Amino acid sequence: MVIMFGARRTLVFLNICMFLFSGNCKPPDLNHPCDPKTLGLTLSLIVKAVTNDPTTFCGIPGFGSGQAGNQGLGLTKLAGKVQGLGYSSILKIKNNREEEKTILTNGEFEYDESLRLGETYTLTVSGQPDTQSCSVNKPEGTLTDSLKNELIINCELLPFSLWKPNPGNDYRISLDGSKLYMGGSFVFVTPPTGAIGAISKATETLTPPSKCNYFRAYPVSGGLDITSIISDGEGGVFVAGEFATILGQTRNNIARIKSDCTLHSWNASTNAKIESMVLSDGKLFIGGNFTTVNGIAKNYIAALSPSDGSIISSFNPSIGNKIWQLTVNSGYLYAAGNFPSINGTTVNGLGRFSISMLSFDNTWAPVVSGASFLFGVMVSNGKAYVRGTFTTINGNARLNIACIDIASQTVTTWNPNITGTSLSAAVMYGDTMYLSGSFTAIGGQSRINIGAVDVSTGLVTSWNPPNSSNEPIYYLGVTNDTVYVSGPFTSLNGQARINIAAYNRSTAEMKSFALNSNSMFTTVYEWGDIILFGGSFDAFGYIERIAAAAIDLDSGVPLPWNAKFSSGATIQKLYQYERRLIFSGQFTSADSNSRNNLAEFDLDTGNLTSWAPNINQPATAMVANTDSIFVGGNFTTINGTTRNRIAELDRSSGSLKSWYPTGGASNNVLDLGIYDNRIYASGVFTNIGGLSRNFIAAFDIGNSTPTSLNLSSATASYFLQTLLIGDTLFVAGIFSNINGSPRTNLFSIDKNLSSVSTFNANIVGNVYNLFHDDGKNLLYIVGDFTSILGSTRQGLARVNLSDRSLDTFQPTFDNIVNQIIPYGNQLIVVGNFNAVNSTYDARGLALIDASTGAWKN
Repeated sequence: MVIMFGARRTLVFLNICMFLFSGNCKPPDLNHPCDPKTLGLTLSLIVKAVTNDPTTFCGIPGFGSGQAGNQGLGLTKLAGKVQGLGYSSILKIKNNREEEKTILTNGEFEYDESLRLGETYTLTVSGQPDTQSCSVNKPEGTLTDSLKNELIINCELLPFSLWKPNPGNDYRISLDGSKLYMGGSFVFVTPPTGAIGAISKATETLTPPSKCNYFRAYPVSGGLDITSIISDGEGGVFVAGEFATILGQTRNNIARIKSDCTLHSWNASTNAKIESMVLSDGKLFIGGNFTTVNGIAKNYIAALSPSDGSIISSFNPSIGNKIWQLTVNSGYLYAAGNFPSINGTTVNGLGRFSISMLSFDNTWAPVVSGASFLFGVMVSNGKAYVRGTFTTINGNARLNIACIDIASQTVTTWNPNITGTSLSAAVMYGDTMYLSGSFTAIGGQSRINIGAVDVSTGLVTSWNPPNSSNEPIYYLGVTNDTVYVSGPFTSLNGQARINIAAYNRSTAEMKSFALNSNSMFTTVYEWGDIILFGGSFDAFGYIERIAAAAIDLDSGVPLPWNAKFSSGATIQKLYQYERRLIFSGQFTSADSNSRNNLAEFDLDTGNLTSWAPNINQPATAMVANTDSIFVGGNFTTINGTTRNRIAELDRSSGSLKSWYPTGGASNNVLDLGIYDNRIYASGVFTNIGGLSRNFIAAFDIGNSTPTSLNLSSATASYFLQTLLIGDTLFVAGIFSNINGSPRTNLFSIDKNLSSVSTFNANIVGNVYNLFHDDGKNLLYIVGDFTSILGSTRQGLARVNLSDRSLDTFQPTFDNIVNQIIPYGNQLIVVGNFNAVNSTYDARGLALIDASTGAWKN
């Protein structure tokens, strides 16, 4: 038999043979009969080529005559695109062959192995990024040549995962792609933890929102402190203390969190702080400084149903002062606090109740004399260990801690013998009691503010953590392998630690754990593979950024960029032009270089540029053209030369240029804009360039004499912004009448005339900023108003410019809105607000849906 091969068939045959005999061929796979690397497919192809078989096999055209025979082997690779993946995010995907691929950047991805056209595939997300949710638009289907352009993995920021500046919420912002630059008076940026921080027990790093939501426990007014976290008996936790919102919902001082880190519908409330709680025998006991529970009079102690939060009314003791701690042991609830009596029986701050009977045990009233307050009680092996403010108790010398025999109700000889000024915390863990405060020795052995004693004997153990910096330690939290400590320190044992540190429970060595907190924790709870910290902080795990920061809006986390402004700096204005970003405020240096109130950064490199005008007060207004940057503010000199509140600077060198309206402006210039080769200035001035101009003036480029634009009469405090849209100049500010026409805080004029147009927004409140969406011909108005065009709008509204009607868009803010910037189908909103659409925790920065106004982050 003579076998004849065409050129294409010969090439295919030779390639198959080379592949077959190269040793790369896999055994036959019944699950993947079309795998190009299997021996079965390879042999089948050889037979088809030899016998001139015209039929299609595994998507491969036959070798007979006809057009199909010229289409090649029909191989492709599983490929697609990733979009929206944030900075430092890690995405993992897996195909139907269980091959996992790690993706770190946006753009195209491709699996290595060639597959047959027409073969089915599946693609799933096997590992989500920490702060994002990624989804595959075509998770299964058939392989085609065009699939790589159609298969998209889209990643979005998880709700309420955006890091924010702290303290304060009065920022200015500028956007570069997905990078949000912020300036203000803050000193760090933080995840929105509120007063509850969560870390992974294994890594001791922040628990990502993909595993557990940030809890966002905040006050609305008043104090903030999470004092107690305990199990709810069903995989979740109860949290208590002093707070007003948690996970965006109102909860007054107590809440229940489900095992998936979401808020439980359980809802009880108190009118003041809860200091302690315990769950026993189907009852949740709470103690603190409150006088009402669920709106009913309950002084300092109460019992609640753990299932629905209702009051267990049969428990109603009469206690005359605050409870600091509750604990349970052997069927009794023990209470320690400031109270002198319970139900008329003198108890001196220490008493107990029968849990089953819900009654006060008036037979147990040990005499505790010499103590001003009792802050804590722990019970073990027939002994009650009490902590308070005393140096003697019942005539026995004890510094802040003593042991009472429960049966005899007398003080025992147990005595850690602490030398120092105070004992602030005592935590019992197994047979060991950990102590901290301000002391130098325990049991005659050197212990600097922290140590441990045997629970039974009171003798000091060998556990001796280093504390060479002699920092006081006020709070302790103990887990299986770690002792967490908290105090008002910025370093501990010579290592930078801000308010929180950790020691190994076995070796006493300081651990590398170094998450910053802006205040101390008061309680620690081990919750599965998560460690929860509760305290008086509202920023946990923050990073320092003085006055300026950059956030990646895809992942929500801060970027490494750091302007390094001088300590105490404040930023009042950001201005972006081309690939430069200028910060103006009050500072003396940036990135370790001298800069007086103005600094410019290259957006591509992140580096400080050489542009360095020396201005004696911040520039609150900036605008650039081809060659110059025009600045306005309340300054009087630039580079040592008089420039009263308005000036022109060279874009390259920062040197002064010749343009300068004679005498400058009589008062602050708050805004500058360039429209149609004309500079518009607005502010507080009544004279500029030597001519009378009330709050607004215009200059032709190159001409320092104001144009004829002149509002001869204006009942105003100032004009904040001008915005030219077409031939109409919109002006925002604080005013009530313009040239005899009633206009409240917003008016418009023809750009060539000084007469006020008929448009009257009838705004109730102040307007601080305007923005034009030219694509949709919408005018956004922001401020702290409550009504516009006769309809309720709180802080943000938009007007259809075609007919000057109010758009239906209606998000609400509980305080001032300062600025907005569009971002895709969202709006970035900043201001002094805390609640958006009646949901809390915005903390001055929110991403809302540009169509519906819904708060997205």
